[in-house]
Amino acid sequence: MQKIGIDVDGVLRNLMTGINKVFKTHYPEYIVGEVAYNYDFPHIKLPLKEKFDIIFNKYPEDIFFKTKPYPNTITQFQYLKVWAKKHNFKLVCATTQEPHLVGMTYLWLGKHNFVFDELHITSDKGALGLDYLIDDAPHNYENWLKNGNPEENFFLMDRDWNRHTKSSRRIKEIGEITKFIV
Repeated sequence: MQKIGIDVDGVLRNLMTGINKVFKTHYPEYIVGEVAYNYDFPHIKLPLKEKFDIIFNKYPEDIFFKTKPYPNTITQFQYLKVWAKKHNFKLVCATTQEPHLVGMTYLWLGKHNFVFDELHITSDKGALGLDYLIDDAPHNYENWLKNGNPEENFFLMDRDWNRHTKSSRRIKEIGEITKFIV
């Protein structure tokens, strides 16, 4: 049985919107210019360490539990789940999470009915033995390749922060993977 790994943040969970909402609500005086959907949040004029403290320690429930999935992602996941069963694939959650946020992420997945065959919290997704991976992070693409995985088996979820990454498989919705692998 082949395995399709699916990341959470940036693929299922619309983390950037949640983060920007927290800063807009609690720290509007630090927002300058247009919202930049990038992991260093250049539109928020605070040191990166302070931004991360706000995200991971001061408002984690607002960001990691209350944030909504991307539009149409719940429907896409249910479609992919049916497709995977029919074609003998396992859906595997492959996500990187801060240790104190793992439980909140599990609750978020359950709240939105993202039920996987396996769950893995790891920063080395390329070493999980997955056949395919859907992810948004450029560094996970590089890691996938460094682990000797086929480039064409990495599906880069198209996001503002990864436009510079040259991937042969860029998708806008998770269900698109079915066009490429069977």
